[in-house]
Amino acid sequence: LITRVDPVSASADAEVQRALRGEGPLDTEFRVRWPDGTVRVLRAHGRVQRDEAGRPVRMLGTNWDITAAKAAQAEILSLNADLARRAA
Repeated sequence: LITRVDPVSASADAEVQRALRGEGPLDTEFRVRWPDGTVRVLRAHGRVQRDEAGRPVRMLGTNWDITAAKAAQAEILSLNADLARRAA
């Protein structure tokens, strides 16, 4: 279903590694390209489960599509910038 993470989202891999090292839960956003070529923005939250020795054994969490929210946020920023230009 998911084809690949966008190269611009390389920081998401660093966030996964940080969580695996035990430096906190996974909390990141990244872009993926679907098989049809569309790009979506996903949000990820997860926690690493460890064995008795403290080694990571699995990561549990969720990913959800925040593309519409990101588009709305960009539109608000654009409208605010336009309003500021008109008021100046």
